[in-house]
Amino acid sequence: MTTITREQALKIIEAADEVISALAGTNEDVHPGSDNMLRLWDDLNDRYAPPEVVRELARIVLASLEAEPVAWMHVNNGIGIPAITRSKDVAESWLSKGWYVQPLHLAQPASKL
Repeated sequence: MTTITREQALKIIEAADEVISALAGTNEDVHPGSDNMLRLWDDLNDRYAPPEVVRELARIVLASLEAEPVAWMHVNNGIGIPAITRSKDVAESWLSKGWYVQPLHLAQPASKL
């Protein structure tokens, strides 16, 4: 498993933004089809986001999409104080009353991204 740091993720975003802006014609320094465009693609694909990094990013996204809530919250209790439960049954009863229920998830560890 590849660990992706915050700095690496920011650099991937920056490199991808450079490629995207060049392809869109909004990067005044780099134009589609130029040697500089090829350099940007190579930097993105070979240096910042090679296949193993892309795979790890997809794995992180998939894990976050599949994560089950650890609790649920609603604010429809008439006194403006949020109510939180760890019981899925209680959350479903709130939903059956037509209340807006916010699922709560654990945050991913900072070292993972």
